[in-house]
Amino acid sequence: MLAITPKSQRSRGGTELASVIQYIGLSRDDYAGRSESHGVSIWPHMIFSRLGLCREKLNLLPCITHGDRRRFRAEGYMVLRNVVPAHLVRNAAREITAFVGADLDDSATWYGGAPELDGIVPLHHAQSLWDIRQCPNLYQVFAEFFGNSRLMVDINRCIFRPPVHPDFPDLSRGCLHWDTDPRAPGPGSLQGVVLLSDVRRNGGGFQCLPGIYRNLNAWLDRHANRDGFDFFNPGLNYRKATQVEGRGGDVILWSTKLPHGSAVNLSKRPRIAAFVSMEPPADFERKRESMKTGARHRSGNQAAWRPSQ
Repeated sequence: MLAITPKSQRSRGGTELASVIQYIGLSRDDYAGRSESHGVSIWPHMIFSRLGLCREKLNLLPCITHGDRRRFRAEGYMVLRNVVPAHLVRNAAREITAFVGADLDDSATWYGGAPELDGIVPLHHAQSLWDIRQCPNLYQVFAEFFGNSRLMVDINRCIFRPPVHPDFPDLSRGCLHWDTDPRAPGPGSLQGVVLLSDVRRNGGGFQCLPGIYRNLNAWLDRHANRDGFDFFNPGLNYRKATQVEGRGGDVILWSTKLPHGSAVNLSKRPRIAAFVSMEPPADFERKRESMKTGARHRSGNQAAWRPSQ
């Protein structure tokens, strides 16, 4: 098991990639030529233990209300305001912006990412992202959601999605989809994103289709009982979606059973965010094998990142 050392004892680059690869049992060949790993998880309760921040000592107020839980049950998502402190938000936004070679004061620098990634940024081990994953408020959100303080944290990607631009006609147009097959049995898993910039309507923020979530089985029976059903491209972009507005530091949680995506960015600023999720390790060995398989699949099929020059 990988124990994370305090930040003062770590390099500025955060957790060493070699340690993460060793933790999940991958060889270096699995990530040959890649600067960042995918799909790795660690134990947040070990992070807080090493930092002397165990949950009992934090004495934090509850994050999730009864209303939040009702919305999640009925619509498949909840929005938690002002979870991550402003200084952590600023640091992460700055590092993501630098990684893509952009200058927020110069819109000409916002479009250097690979078009096929549509604003998804394969940055995983920046110090600022580790600081967010170790944020006590964020940890408490997931501990409250599951009623369990023993959690695994997902290491995921980021978002830098600039406004639509005539020179990049396919960028930031938005897409409604599922990330996992909604026909799979069970209630689904939990997904989450931390907003690192303020987002208004039509600003490229989180959007979803609660109506389908509420009647998911009926919708699947009607539309998904056919060969070739593609849950990542289900043809839902014509539907009127619910857009979630928010400010930097807000957190959105949603079920993998909820069709969702990013809205068209018609604003004048990039949308910046970081995906993050935690969950109890119900079957650690099975999950570790699943992470290894998923990491190899993404490593072999994902488009290479091309930062701007």
